[in-house]
Amino acid sequence: MVFWFGISGVSRSLSHQFVRHRIGISFEQQSQRYVRYKENRLEYVTPKTWDKAPGMRDEYDRLMREITRVYQLALEKGIPAEDARFVLPNATPTNFQVMVNFAELLHIADLRLCWRAQWEIRHMVALMRREIVKAIPEIGVYLQPKCGDRRTGYCDEPLKEWEACPIGKVRPHKEQIFQIFREYKAGNLVPLGETDLRKVQHPLIVLLLLTAGASLRVTPVAIWLLVPFVLFRVSGKIAGGWLASRYGRAFVPTDLGTALIWPGVVGIAFALNFEQVAPPVAGGAVLTAVALGGIASELLALLVAPIPKSR
Repeated sequence: MVFWFGISGVSRSLSHQFVRHRIGISFEQQSQRYVRYKENRLEYVTPKTWDKAPGMRDEYDRLMREITRVYQLALEKGIPAEDARFVLPNATPTNFQVMVNFAELLHIADLRLCWRAQWEIRHMVALMRREIVKAIPEIGVYLQPKCGDRRTGYCDEPLKEWEACPIGKVRPHKEQIFQIFREYKAGNLVPLGETDLRKVQHPLIVLLLLTAGASLRVTPVAIWLLVPFVLFRVSGKIAGGWLASRYGRAFVPTDLGTALIWPGVVGIAFALNFEQVAPPVAGGAVLTAVALGGIASELLALLVAPIPKSR
């Protein structure tokens, strides 16, 4: 899958960074050899940091005016544009077209959406991502910095950079992951028990039910799906538990089937994903049936398999 972008008004500093991406991408950039800048004052890209430093914006503008004067004087004296351009700075704006495949675009987003990337190219790639999300949201969501939850999920930059990153508190650093492996290898990690899993499972189910509840549309189709969904789900759990206890009596409890009636997060999560890609009528009906079925299973489980008290 290939995308074609037209980009204008960015600095030569940005384009010098961008053309370093060479695999699965091609560029067509405005030439400074044949294009002459004829304005009285060339428009330059100005970083905001020059405005924040006292007195430096005036120095910046003074230098840009002087460069403009020398450039135009060189053209008037007959110096070819291909040679006059030698005085132009990285702040000179440029325009280009780029054709890039999605695999390379993922790599570009990995690097250029990172907090450490230069602000201008980070902003440009964010705008490119926005256009792809508009056109094909199913793949646009994968354009994230490399620490994104749909990419590696962790940061592999230097530890000090991670500590300074605004999203460092919600994305682990690779050293933290390595530390977990070292602790596991040393036998210092305590396995999670049933009580720990219940503390996580039920709040997560409630959160998913709330998310699903925001999109519930009770229709005849949804009600028609609800009854067989609950019936087959509960009977399948009980039958599966019975078979497991019958053929694995040594290690499977006899009440496994009733214990499995508690609604799991997988079905609700699948229904939410299905609702996003399916036609509105079908997606809404399935999501409504699964969400209401989850609530019904929760109530049924309270009757036949109450939560055991923590020891």
